[in-house]
Amino acid sequence: MSFNAVTSVEPDHLLLTVSDVYSSAKMFDFIDFVRVEADKARRTKVLIDCSNLEGSMTEADRFQGGQRVAQVFGSRIQVALIMPVGQVTKLGELAAVNRGARFLVTESPKEAEEWLLNS
Repeated sequence: MSFNAVTSVEPDHLLLTVSDVYSSAKMFDFIDFVRVEADKARRTKVLIDCSNLEGSMTEADRFQGGQRVAQVFGSRIQVALIMPVGQVTKLGELAAVNRGARFLVTESPKEAEEWLLNS
């Protein structure tokens, strides 16, 4: 499955910039894609910029996405996700963190970068 994502290997993390329309059917495949890209780049820190993502997620999608993040990344890969302004509820983050993931969801690029690179 393809995604409108540009991947950039930075010195200390992997950056994925997404410009797409949200699809719950693609969500699990996208999480798997991120894992494959992180492994290929040999990075354990990932910044996903979805600030230009169109559409919105249901609360069920957020919860299931958080569960999947924990399952796929575990505690080994630290991930910061930047979402569009007004679309952060923290449910997905909470679901992931409660299952052992190192995951932050925010609408602030600065917060995402600081959390990712300073922890």
